[in-house]
Amino acid sequence: MEINLDQAIKLQNAGKLEEAEIIYSEILKTQSENIIANHNLGVLFYSLGRLEEAKIKFDKTKKLRPDFPDVYNNTGNVCKKLGKDDEAIKNYKKAIELKSDYVDAYFNLGTIFKDLGRFNESEVSFKKVTELKPNLFKAWNNLGDLSLNLGKLNDAEKSYSRAI
Repeated sequence: MEINLDQAIKLQNAGKLEEAEIIYSEILKTQSENIIANHNLGVLFYSLGRLEEAKIKFDKTKKLRPDFPDVYNNTGNVCKKLGKDDEAIKNYKKAIELKSDYVDAYFNLGTIFKDLGRFNESEVSFKKVTELKPNLFKAWNNLGDLSLNLGKLNDAEKSYSRAI
């Protein structure tokens, strides 16, 4: 079997995760520092619920390429699922530090702050999401929910209006 990174990516995108995993693993046997294979295998593990394995691959990717914002966002997602909220927040913030217009990282940061009851911090994150991506209705809806929780009824009404 020819080991081909593009083939693994196509298989992964097509949902053929077991086949993609085999190819990524074969690539990493001879190219252990392949950033794309490590990161994508982490994403694949995450989608299969193999969170500890995903975190290992993301941590390796961060060592190989510490300026890669996607790997910090993905590490944040894994940490959140593992109940490591402080580590998740740290990773989302690092992703934003590396890419100041990273909508997904701001959204994830807003979500974890909301889940933790840190509504003011969550509001700041979701406001940034709406600045960067004004048509993202989920962010406006979350902002409306937060405004209600903070007793800002006029802001809640405006946010809900933007959501629909």
